[in-house]
Amino acid sequence: MSYLRKSSLLLISAWGLAILAVFAVGLNRLVITRLDACRRIEARIVGRQLAYAAFLYAKEEILAQPDAYMTLSGLAQPRKRALGDAAFSFTVSDEAAKININSASADVIARLLALDQDNLLVQNIVATRPYPAIEALLGLKGMTPEKLNAIQDMARVADTQDKAVNINTAAKEVLLALGLTPKLVEALIDYRNGGVVDETGVKDRTFGSIHEVISTLQDNKYRLDIKNDIKSLTDVEGLFRFSSDCFSLKITTLISGRPGTTYDIIISKGRIVSWEEL
Repeated sequence: MSYLRKSSLLLISAWGLAILAVFAVGLNRLVITRLDACRRIEARIVGRQLAYAAFLYAKEEILAQPDAYMTLSGLAQPRKRALGDAAFSFTVSDEAAKININSASADVIARLLALDQDNLLVQNIVATRPYPAIEALLGLKGMTPEKLNAIQDMARVADTQDKAVNINTAAKEVLLALGLTPKLVEALIDYRNGGVVDETGVKDRTFGSIHEVISTLQDNKYRLDIKNDIKSLTDVEGLFRFSSDCFSLKITTLISGRPGTTYDIIISKGRIVSWEEL
């Protein structure tokens, strides 16, 4: 009888331990799930604060060091800052270096897409403007993800009155799409890239006016043709500007050593006009 009692106690104890083990495993999973949820909430809350801090950092830097945002070399400088056990870093691109699809002429859009001006896609783009976002072009017949990706870094959507492109930061493809001759574009880029070198690296040279562009590039070094190359600039001089007040910030966050949310923010005249969590 004593033997049976001991066996029963052992069996009950074994079952009790098994139940406790199952409960412990379930509790552990619940705790891990809750911790993960808390970390995601923390990452989102702190990440937003870090992204806003990056915006304030950029806004202050634009006011204090505007030259740092006037050239491609200045924009390419890494920007990062630690805030306690968190940190943010971001890259900057000039939105004014892109062609505004909402205001560009059909021939500019055609050259950007490497299509004929009478192409159906070009006509559709012009006919259904304005667009709220560049991705809206995917709703047009003839537009594909591949075509959109090809122009993503060279096109933007903005106010229909905003036509000017920053000649100091625009890419080769953008300058060609605006109608400048290949020879003039090469001269422009060569001059921009030939800046001085100091302790911060290479500083690009910039232009302050169309007159300065013409007088500078008429140097014999570039061998430009006034009737062809220079005329291609004067014909579209109204499409250029020489500084920018609109920038895109691609922000990455780090929280307690773990990667946080990534953000894409566009700021214009010191204000946030677009905020996207990636």
